[in-house]
Amino acid sequence: MILSTTNIDPEYDVLGVVTASLTKGVGLSGDVFAKMVDFFGGTSKAYTDTVEELKSDVFSKMIESAKNLGASAIVGISTSVTTLPLGRGGLIIVSAVGTAVRKRSA
Repeated sequence: MILSTTNIDPEYDVLGVVTASLTKGVGLSGDVFAKMVDFFGGTSKAYTDTVEELKSDVFSKMIESAKNLGASAIVGISTSVTTLPLGRGGLIIVSAVGTAVRKRSA
């Protein structure tokens, strides 16, 4: 059975779905600042930088998984960023899913 996250060009073989997720804790002080930014408007550079760092690491993990399958590309990538409040801080969770593919030999 072939699993795919998108339509695949017939020139490619589907090798499988690859996923990755990473979680990072945020402390109370960062959470309070982010809530102030949300209330008054603006962008929280600290949260934005954390999310971008996590996304980069998630993509690196996906690439490693795809290479282990012999893939030359990942298509149909979808990402998700979730926050989870916990006690005096919280978690930022970044997940991604895509389909590992390899170009067919001529």
